[in-house]
Amino acid sequence: MDQVISIDEKYTSQDFRETGLPAGLFDSCHFSNCNLSGVDLGGIKFMDCHFTECDLSLVKVAGTIFSDTRFDGCKLFGVQLYDANQHTFTPMFTVCIMDNCSFYNIKFKGRKFVRDRFREADFSGADISGSIFEECDFSGAMFDGTDLRKADLHTSSGFIIYI
Repeated sequence: MDQVISIDEKYTSQDFRETGLPAGLFDSCHFSNCNLSGVDLGGIKFMDCHFTECDLSLVKVAGTIFSDTRFDGCKLFGVQLYDANQHTFTPMFTVCIMDNCSFYNIKFKGRKFVRDRFREADFSGADISGSIFEECDFSGAMFDGTDLRKADLHTSSGFIIYI
């Protein structure tokens, strides 16, 4: 199957639930108000992309590359983010809903999260040392074996951390 290369494209109000996204590279693309809920993004490369107010609930991300990719106001309910390619995993999240997501063993050192919601999310074994979480909601989130050294959670709420 041919690999699609999409550079500087804009995708607005598109529903990809039936068609999915073609395998390949998306470089500097902008997805706005798109529905990708349940879509298999496995193996797709997103480089310098921007997702704004998109629904990515339950997407499958096995081997997906998210390099310098921004998510603003997106819904990522139940995504197993540990399945994404971890060597180039540098997404940024702002005002996103990431309830029931799994960040199991992910390295998020020194990242900044603003007004994100992580209800019932799993951060077990993750390294979020030095990260800043501004006004985030961690209600019911799990932090088993999570590296929280120098993480700033002082404006966030809902978390319980046992020592």
